[in-house]
Amino acid sequence: MIELKVKTVTVDISGNFSVILVDKEEEKMVLPIVIGAPEARNIVMPIQSVTPPRPMTYQI
Repeated sequence: MIELKVKTVTVDISGNFSVILVDKEEEKMVLPIVIGAPEARNIVMPIQSVTPPRPMTYQI
């Protein structure tokens, strides 16, 4: 398994999809991954230390 770190998450202007940029610091490589808007929100929430009012489905 290769460890990657989230560099940034950007949202398309239409709001239909997002792009997450992950990088591998040892090789100075950046990989863009297209994801849906709900997935982007779920990735960004813990990065910004936001706690949802209810547990997320995957936490139950």
